[in-house]
Amino acid sequence: MIYTLGFIRYQDELLLINRLKQPWQGCWNGVGGKMESNETSKSSIQREIKEETGIDVSLSDIVYKGKLTWGPSDGSFLYLFLIDVNHKIQTPIQTDEGLLDWRKIEWIIDKNNLGVAANIPYFLPKMLEKTLYDYHCLFEGNRLIDVIITPLEVKHD
Repeated sequence: MIYTLGFIRYQDELLLINRLKQPWQGCWNGVGGKMESNETSKSSIQREIKEETGIDVSLSDIVYKGKLTWGPSDGSFLYLFLIDVNHKIQTPIQTDEGLLDWRKIEWIIDKNNLGVAANIPYFLPKMLEKTLYDYHCLFEGNRLIDVIITPLEVKHD
């Protein structure tokens, strides 16, 4: 399975979802989901953002930020979305997927913060840079053991 995961940014905040379901039930995470067979990764995250937040983003606003993999899975494509000040939605909002709310980046990347998906503090700071990276997460059960970060040479759709 291939998944998409996106982070919508407004100044120094990201729109996150506190998930009601697995994976990462009860944790704050970006929005996304499974890529459908007829979709590119960009069109998939565009659809997921609309479904999970109600926000319409254009494909040109979607910036590819690298690939996240774990275990034997095919991984997730990571995108960062920059939302114009006029498009910031009012939160919190309860959805079928979980609770949407804006969180300060500083809070999200704190490695002592147990409220976010365990691998986010390892890859999010690099996602905010210009260089692209591949992030491979090693888990033992639900416990994050390591995140191997490798620069990517190629661009993505």
